[in-house]
Amino acid sequence: MIQQGTDGLSRGLLTNGVFGGQPMALHVPLHLDAIARHPPVLDWIRSWSPDHTITPLTPVQWYVTGHGLTDAQPFPEESAGTWFAWVPAPAAARHALEELATSRHKRPFLNHIFVCPWLFTSRWRKLLYKLADVVLDFPAGSLPCWPLSMHEPLILGLILRFATVPPWQLRNHHSVLDLVRALREMWPYMLGNERPLLRQLCQFPTTLEALQSSVAW
Repeated sequence: MIQQGTDGLSRGLLTNGVFGGQPMALHVPLHLDAIARHPPVLDWIRSWSPDHTITPLTPVQWYVTGHGLTDAQPFPEESAGTWFAWVPAPAAARHALEELATSRHKRPFLNHIFVCPWLFTSRWRKLLYKLADVVLDFPAGSLPCWPLSMHEPLILGLILRFATVPPWQLRNHHSVLDLVRALREMWPYMLGNERPLLRQLCQFPTTLEALQSSVAW
């Protein structure tokens, strides 16, 4: 509100922000994804993702690559990768999540990372909570890759593959909830050591399967 100019309006400051001629879109960038706003977000995703070369899907790739297929014509084949990053602009987040939901039903063995700034959430946040096993919001300034100048939080959703052992879907597993609770306790202190916990979350289906196998043996 300070940069946009509304904060100073009551004091008669009519030359700041929008009142000084700046476009409103500069302060509410619905058309920019998180990486376009702050490129270090991509390095942060790669630092804890199991695929350290992961590249965000383009809007065109949502409809093919995001479904676990190659773009080979005329007959697409299943891709070798199992991790996909969806980093849409807030204005397009609803459409990205709809395609992600289709991919989730078609190929439940794929993993998806969804990252978006906290804007326009009335159009897409409810769908994200339905799809994701884990949803976290990182306040501006709590991550080196998302400074205070970004203002609104950064939302992260993890849609993990279905496990081959009970409880199959990991959304409400007590170990996942414990990891999420530990992550959220970091925000007030800005400890900056969230990446090991995020790695654990990403690897949890494999960890659970290995644990169940050892118990069965």
